[in-house]
Formats: sequence, structure tokens, C-alpha cells
Amino acid sequence: MNETYTVGYDGSPQARRAVMWAAAEAERSGAAVEVVGCYTLPTTITSPWMPIVPYDDAAIRAATTDHVDAVIDQARQHYPTVEFTPRVIAGSPRTQLVEAAADSTLLVVGSTGAGAVESWLLGSVAHAAARTSPCPVVIVPNTEQAAQHNTVVVATDGSDAANDALVWAIDEADRRDAELVVVHAWDYPYGTELSSPTVHDLIRVDAALVLDDAVRRCRDRGRSPVRGELVLGPASKAILDHADGADLVVVGSRGRGGFRSLLFGSVAHTVVEHAACPVVVIRPAKPGEPQRADREEVAAAGG
Repeated sequence: MNETYTVGYDGSPQARRAVMWAAAEAERSGAAVEVVGCYTLPTTITSPWMPIVPYDDAAIRAATTDHVDAVIDQARQHYPTVEFTPRVIAGSPRTQLVEAAADSTLLVVGSTGAGAVESWLLGSVAHAAARTSPCPVVIVPNTEQAAQHNTVVVATDGSDAANDALVWAIDEADRRDAELVVVHAWDYPYGTELSSPTVHDLIRVDAALVLDDAVRRCRDRGRSPVRGELVLGPASKAILDHADGADLVVVGSRGRGGFRSLLFGSVAHTVVEHAACPVVVIRPAKPGEPQRADREEVAAAGG
């Protein structure tokens, strides 16, 4: 069964970039692309001094359909071998787009949208998707894609979300024949009065062990070259510094918390907002959800 990439489209240049990115990836992987346009009726404001203005649901749906069909026609010109499917849904994209991607391999959105007046806000949609999507979310930046670097960057902190990100990233690096760079940032939280060379060294050793374990797991699973990068400093800066030379950055939606780890809830948002390349956000399973076999495999590999 072929994979499916679901991509949100609202008529904006940013959303068009997301469609084209999804199409290019689908051509490489053999996946199909479902282009989803969501629409809502404007809120009617009534008062004794203002008449009720009727809105034509059929006309708005038809306009949305035309937008989706037009971008598919453009994408087919560049990627004629990809199978595209249009889909138009009434409702907020913050919920409907995630539901549409329930059985998809990837959900792809632009980092920002056409604006509050014209269409849905992909800035808020992107964050909502990263928090709730059942599948990995790819957020395509509002920049032209640079030359290929054959590099995938993944952030790790030893959490379950990071382990899921490692699995996805090494598989993606193998598919692209790219190098995988595993980044782990650590910090020394004590000021001058409480500073201690011994404590500093212990924290660094702990961070190095986390990174070494992540690199070993990736090498055990994949065939691509894997390189570890241990960085002293803020996690978001460490990831963004390495994103400059990457085709893709992979992060978990949140980390394990505490001073020695990546706080993916805030870090992921910062990376998404500032990275010059697409960012993939991997959401961990909620309590009660079946755990992915891949996560169990990577955990077992770690002993």
C-alpha cells in the first residue's frame, strides 16, 4: 500500500511551497499527495443598525475547490509521476486538517498562511498540528529551498519523543542517502558562587553519554553515516546552527524536562519559527495509545 502525504493549502505562497515540497518528496518515495483545502463561513455580525449579510456556502466551497485544483495542476507540471487527490473540507483547519491526516504518513503545512482576513492562519495551524497530529508533521518555512546538502539533523535528549525522532530521522536519512547529524545540547545551570569544576564535568559526561547512546542506536538501525554533536548552550540555538546546512531537521514535540535536556515544547516552536529548512515534529503517543513498534525496537536496542 502506497504512503500518503496530506498537505494543507489555502492559496498563499507559503502553502504553495508546502504543496511543492510534499510533491517533491512524494516523487522520491512513491507516495501519493492529498491536497486539503479548508474553509469556514465568515462570522455574521448582527445589530439593530446592521443588516444580516448572507454568505453562500456553495460559492465559498467552489472557490476553495478552484484554489486546490489550480495548485495541483501546477504541481503536476513539475512532478507528473505523482498521484494527487484534491479534498475540500468545511471547518477549521486546526482540527479538520489533523483529522484528514489520520491515516497519512505525513502532514505537511506551511509555517504561515494567507492571513486572518483572507484565509486560515497556518501559523496557528502549524502549531496545532504539531501538538495533536497522529502522524509526523512537516512544517515548510517561508523561504525558497536552498541547494541540497544531503544532511538530516535530529535533536535528542533521551526522552521517548526523542527516541521516536531518532527512528524517523535515521530511516529518512537512509531513504535520502544522507548523513545524519545527532545534536544534543546541555547546559550548566549554576552561577559563579555555586560553580564547581567537578559538577560541571559530571553534567558534561552525562550529556555525552546521552549523545553516545543516541548515535549508537542510529548506527545499529540504519546504514547512513551518523555524526554526533555535543553542544554547550541553549538547545534551540544548537539545533538552528546545524539547521543552516541541513535539508531537514527532526525534533520531538516535547522532551523529558529538567535543566539537562531539551524542552521540546518550547524548543520545537522556536526551531519551527526560525529554521531555514523544513522541520519535522514527531509527537509521542498519548497515555493509552498503542506504542509504536519502532519505539520498542529502539528502546530494546538501548538495553
